Amino acid sequence: MRKQSAGLPAAVVLCTLAAFSGRAAESEGHVAQSEKDKEMVAKQGASYPLKSCVITGEGLVEGEAVDYIYKDRLVRFCCKGCIKKFEAEPAKYLALLDKAAKDAPPVKAKSDTGAVKEAPAAQGGCGGCEGCADGVCR
Repeated sequence: MRKQSAGLPAAVVLCTLAAFSGRAAESEGHVAQSEKDKEMVAKQGASYPLKSCVITGEGLVEGEAVDYIYKDRLVRFCCKGCIKKFEAEPAKYLALLDKAAKDAPPVKAKSDTGAVKEAPAAQGGCGGCEGCADGVCR
C-alpha cells in the first residue's frame, strides 16, 4: 500500500502554478498603482476620448472607474470585472478607443504667453507636450 502525503497532490499544485504563471505571461497590462502609473494616468487622462467604459458602455464615475495601463496606454473601465474581457481581446477594444480619439473634438490649450493652440485629441493636445495634461502649453 502506498503512503499518502498530507499536502495537496503534486499534480494539483503543478496545474495551479501553470495556470497562474500562464495568466501572468499573457497579460500585458495592470491596474494603475505606482507613481509612474499615476503620472501616466494624469498625462493621458486629460485627452482620454471616452466618458464611458469601453467594454460595457456604462458611464465612468469619478473615483470608481478603474484606470488600467496596457502597454503604456491608459484604458478606463467601469469596474475590475471588465479587465478580463479586455485582456481576452485587447486589439478590439483599443480599436474602439482609437476611433473615439480620432472622432474627438480638438483639444484647446493656452500657452504661457496667452496664445491658444489647438490639436487633435488623439495627439494628446498640442503635440503631446508635457503641459497639455493640465491644459497649459509650455
